[in-house]
Amino acid sequence: ALAILTSSPRACRALFDLENERHRVLRTFTLLIDPAVLAGREEDEEEVPESHPGLVHRGVVCARNFLVNLDGGSRKALTETEEIPGLLTSLTNVVKRNDGNMELIRPTAEALKALIDCGMTISR
Repeated sequence: ALAILTSSPRACRALFDLENERHRVLRTFTLLIDPAVLAGREEDEEEVPESHPGLVHRGVVCARNFLVNLDGGSRKALTETEEIPGLLTSLTNVVKRNDGNMELIRPTAEALKALIDCGMTISR
């Protein structure tokens, strides 16, 4: 449902406002894509669950939709939040671990491009 919801620019704007207020949207996308990225940031987290391939795909699509449906100024504002590095790392990990699955690579690349277009740099 979240992937469908994020296909709406209006819904993405509401999620952007929620992110600014609660700082949960980018964190949720990151957890769906690669829970290990946030490991160590949580004091009471004992084990890092592996993400299910279906959840990874949904998380990537949600992140991609969210980023491309926001205006440039909103995307730029996101690049200055403390949650964006985790999302960036989770997306680059998808590319590094991928076996050529274009259904996953394409939205991942589009999400990364949206971040690069706003001035983010991606390290190896």
